[in-house]
Amino acid sequence: MRIHYLQHVPFHLETTRESAKLLVENCREELDGSQYVQSEKDIIESLGVPNTKVGT
Repeated sequence: MRIHYLQHVPFHLETTRESAKLLVENCREELDGSQYVQSEKDIIESLGVPNTKVGT
């Protein structure tokens, strides 16, 4: 008898302002507004920098 185990390893990426900006710039088409996907606006606002424009 074989027993198989599945292990879940939760983790999250550490995100800097610069990496979040790059994520938005390079993956904009994937920010589709679905239930678990933040909007570009929400991502930028979460950086804590008011009036930040991606790509500048």
